[in-house]
Amino acid sequence: MPGGKNNMKSQSGTTLIEMILYIGIIALMATAMVQLYVEIIRLRARATDIQEVNESVRLAASKIGFEIRRADAINGVGSSLGLMSIEVGRNPTIFDLNNGRIRMTVGTSVAYITSNLVNISGFTLQNLSSGDSLTQDVRFTIIGVYNNNSATVTNSAEIRSK
Repeated sequence: MPGGKNNMKSQSGTTLIEMILYIGIIALMATAMVQLYVEIIRLRARATDIQEVNESVRLAASKIGFEIRRADAINGVGSSLGLMSIEVGRNPTIFDLNNGRIRMTVGTSVAYITSNLVNISGFTLQNLSSGDSLTQDVRFTIIGVYNNNSATVTNSAEIRSK
């Protein structure tokens, strides 16, 4: 070797240890991202379930309140709610709990006013009408459950004064 110097070229690149570290860091980041993605999907599904039960219970409460305000008389309050109207085709209008759903019967027509996905675990009715029949008022509570998420709505409605 001329001049006694070492003419070895400097080597560039990564060592095996550096490669293992890089792969480990990337694997750790990928694992964290997958776990975050799975958690986001789970939370989105739960939010959808909560929205389903809330929407079903609120819609039923709104419909019952509307029909009470529209009626001319309360025919009975117990395990079901009976309403009478001067419109003959609407008599009677009955709300009751049937197989975990709230059923509305208007005359001879029957319809369910809660989603088939939501189980109505509670439907209570209370007649708040005054003894002099001047005020006819009903309080009702609906409890709905869907995939371990529940919603409760308590509302009251009064028959409109004539």
